[in-house]
Amino acid sequence: MTARRKKARQDKSEWPDVAWIAELAEPYLRGYLPVPERGTGLEGFWFVAAAAKEGKRKKGKGGKKANGPCRFFVGYLLRPEKFAYLNAETPECLVFVTLGEPGSKLHERLVLPADGLLRTTHTYIGWLTHRPPRFAFFEDRFVTMVRHRTMRDWPEGKYRHFSGNFFIETLAWLVRSGLIRKLAEVGRE
Repeated sequence: MTARRKKARQDKSEWPDVAWIAELAEPYLRGYLPVPERGTGLEGFWFVAAAAKEGKRKKGKGGKKANGPCRFFVGYLLRPEKFAYLNAETPECLVFVTLGEPGSKLHERLVLPADGLLRTTHTYIGWLTHRPPRFAFFEDRFVTMVRHRTMRDWPEGKYRHFSGNFFIETLAWLVRSGLIRKLAEVGRE
């Protein structure tokens, strides 16, 4: 395969059908707008608080961009280069929350303090998840709180079914913790 063909194959989605993820996540992420992410090593959807000001949601050549301060990602990690600190065994299904780059005022307010929203939520969800994979917390990274699982031991024909179960379970814990509601409120500030 030529380098040009290989690049073209990488640029287009390796997961032809991810639209179902937005439908699956909608009941859990009410009030968040789904924005597709394809071809960047992540395949799935960003969910941005609908209350985010229009100025924070930019249009680019690929359509809407997920630029709100509080965002969730639900989907697949196919290339781990940008996320080496996750020690991922790709392909992986993952759900994560980000508050933007470390050092921002929002990040400093909700992540760094001992009683910060993300830190206390991580502790609470840790009590709920008694089996792996557990949520991981990174106070100094773009991905603040994440739950991810390799799909290498799943039959390819079951990727959608098993990852759907993973997404439902993970999103239900995020709802139960109150994080989804609380971050939507922060997005309105």
